[in-house]
Amino acid sequence: MMDMRNFVISEPVSDEEKLLAELGAIILRDEEGREWYTSQQLFKDDTFKIMYDSEGIVKSITRDVSTLFPVSCSVAEVASIPEGIDIYGGWVYSDGKVSARQYTRSELITLAEMEKQTKISQANEFMNSHQWAGKAAIGRLKGDELAQYNLWLDYLDALETVNTSGVPDIQWPTKPDTM
Repeated sequence: MMDMRNFVISEPVSDEEKLLAELGAIILRDEEGREWYTSQQLFKDDTFKIMYDSEGIVKSITRDVSTLFPVSCSVAEVASIPEGIDIYGGWVYSDGKVSARQYTRSELITLAEMEKQTKISQANEFMNSHQWAGKAAIGRLKGDELAQYNLWLDYLDALETVNTSGVPDIQWPTKPDTM
């Protein structure tokens, strides 16, 4: 199985590469000096092609090698891929296999912080879509709407106090029911 590593932009050398460059192709070479476009024929038609970065994180998956542009990446082929694989950072290629990524504690904290910020943004977006802050400012927020606004404010306050360093055992507050 092919595994071409660490592609970088390169100058055309051969006449064929010069022609490709004249037609608008960007010439890429792997760490062994192999040119990308002419090397694509080395990949089998019936395999999966995995494009991965310097840390092995899967960036693209395809059966058609010609759809990849692996600048600053590597490309390997594998006979099969795990069910549920995606290109969102949760999978790695190493030693001829694709497997679920094992996150470091620091990465887990960063992911939890991103989730926290997403929850805060979604809550603010929901509250803003109801114009509760403006209505409250001019005294037009009453009854059920005022109660709902206060529930969402409590939810935001609870989100702000979430300590993401407690991953993976974070107790996220429960989002209020929508009206």
